[in-house]
This record gives sequence, C-alpha cells and structure tokens, in this order.
Amino acid sequence: MVRPIGGPMADGRLDLVCYDLDGTLIDGTAFLLVARHFGFEEEVLHHDKRFRSGEITLEECFEIEFAFLAGRTVGEVREALRQGTWFPGIGPAVSMLKEAGLRVAVLTDNPDFITAHLADAFGIEDQIASHGVVRDGVVTGEVRPLFDKWRNLHAFLQREDVDPRRVAHIGNDVNDTGVWKNIGLGVAVEPTGPAVRDAADLVFERIDDHRDIADTVLAWHRGHIDT
Repeated sequence: MVRPIGGPMADGRLDLVCYDLDGTLIDGTAFLLVARHFGFEEEVLHHDKRFRSGEITLEECFEIEFAFLAGRTVGEVREALRQGTWFPGIGPAVSMLKEAGLRVAVLTDNPDFITAHLADAFGIEDQIASHGVVRDGVVTGEVRPLFDKWRNLHAFLQREDVDPRRVAHIGNDVNDTGVWKNIGLGVAVEPTGPAVRDAADLVFERIDDHRDIADTVLAWHRGHIDT
C-alpha cells in the first residue's frame, strides 16, 4: 500500500535504510528469545507485566531484565539468536540495498551485543542500539538504554553526515512513528495498530519476504513509484 507523504527530496534518492529489530526482522522479540534459551522467560514476562501496570519504569525494567544475562558469553547469546524465527529474505534484501549503493543499519533499543548478530548473519554492520557492557566476551548485565529512536538516529546521521531526508526506516510499532516524521520514507511492516499504519508512507500488512520490501524501497529510491 502506498500513500502520499510531504516534503521528500525531489529525486527521492536514499543514502541509508534502517531496520527495526523486534517484529520487523525477527518474529517476536530478540530478548525474549534469549531469555527463553537461558530459562528465565517467565521472569522477563513478569517484569514486563510490572512495567505495563506502571509498577516500574521502562528503565528499571531494562535494568532488572538484562541483569539476568550477567555471566553469559556473547557467543552463547548469539547461539540463542541463531535459533530464532527470522523473517525470510533478510540477507538477500540487505544485499540488494547495498548493491544499489545504500548503507543499511539496525535501529533498536536492544543492546549492541544482541544486534551484533545481524552483522554476521545478514550483513547489517551499522548498529544504532543500546549499549550492553561486555568484558572479555562476557555480558556483565549492565546496560545503557537508548529508548528514543529518533534522537539516537539523529545523532548517528549527524556523525555520519547523512541528510535525514535521504533515510528510510522499516518498522512495525509506535516507537517507529517518531522516526518516520523526520525522514524521507517510513515503511510499516505488519503494523501493530492503526496509529502505526497511518503514520507510515508505505505499508506492508504481512512480511512474506524482505526482498519484496527492499524491492519497493528501491523503486521509491529510483523514482519508479510515487508516495
């Protein structure tokens, strides 16, 4: 589904495509997958419920939950991630975008020792993520969360000298909508609700294959479709 947007670059070209992680690249959430692998899924779900009820803040929830990973190696975490249900076509889609001359990044509040898996598995080298403290390959359980996606992306764009109008972001949830307001192209995939669907420029109700999504983004990039 393609809908109009206001004020993109006249030629529609992109320099960077960002992907959300949870619900966009992986079916479910990466951290819950890791928690299930190590046997503390129920504890994570309990603290998620406490956060949703207002008993604890998001920052407190992050601190409590990531402390469960203390003592695990990065290698063990990556092994857990390899067992996840990843949506089809991610690697080829990333290759398509790179072959067109575009940079590809992940934009998420998950910690960097989780997102690092995406470089090895799919070729997504640029990581815009929370920072998890790792010493000698071992996770300490400490995390410095970055919850504001647009703020974090904006800092990255300034550092890398990338025009926000030359950026596309692919995501599925409310925390992606703040990014879409400030960039050239917002793409919703399996949107979690009407507010997400309405905020996006392109909408894919289902993720059948990420190559289809990349192909549409490239068509916009090349000026073959209007939005």
